[in-house]
Amino acid sequence: MRSKPEEKAVGKSRGRPKQSEGRSLDRSVIVAHTLKLVDEEGLEGLSMRRLGQSLGVDPMAVYHYIPNKAALLDALVEAVMAEIRLPDNFPSMEPRVAIREAACAYWSALHAHPRAVQVLASRPALNEGSLDYVEKVLTFLLMAGFSERRALDTLNAIGNYIRGCLLMDSSHSLDTEGHQHDELPVWAPGMEHFPSLLRVIQIEGMEYHPERTFLTGLDILICGLFGRTDQ
Repeated sequence: MRSKPEEKAVGKSRGRPKQSEGRSLDRSVIVAHTLKLVDEEGLEGLSMRRLGQSLGVDPMAVYHYIPNKAALLDALVEAVMAEIRLPDNFPSMEPRVAIREAACAYWSALHAHPRAVQVLASRPALNEGSLDYVEKVLTFLLMAGFSERRALDTLNAIGNYIRGCLLMDSSHSLDTEGHQHDELPVWAPGMEHFPSLLRVIQIEGMEYHPERTFLTGLDILICGLFGRTDQ
């Protein structure tokens, strides 16, 4: 029996991508929604099918703008990197202050999307949107007198430190054997053999301060960086 015209219209279309309800579908919409989805659900469930469902479109419509999941992850890196905001007077800052500001700006952008940090830790910045921050910081370091190697190593070292801090922050919140890390029983038998540790815990407690810890380490890195003369 021949199908009715309206019944034949139902199903996948291989022509113009289907639009999401109430808005046009384009690459920027898809990337922004991907970041939102990762913020809410994490990377584990991210797929082109899940993204299409969340957008309210056929997954094939997503492929029209982004060819595969690898490209989607690269776009995710670009989206986070695009949120980095350097001060307007960054190029004229004193070097120690400028590097601290650049590092804090990077940390803030990644800290806003903790579930996306793993992607930034495993995928290099390859597209124009991702490289703007890299270009500005490298330009500053070169203008400050750093050699090409020293500038690149400095950028990578600080970036690795920031991503490592944020990955540790994520793991720190997980339960271990039924208790949080900050609930370690300091009165446990044998603690008297670690008097310095016990003293610090009794004064400062076991609460973890991610931002304070990050800033302390950053200041140590900067002191080491500018304490050397072989730039």
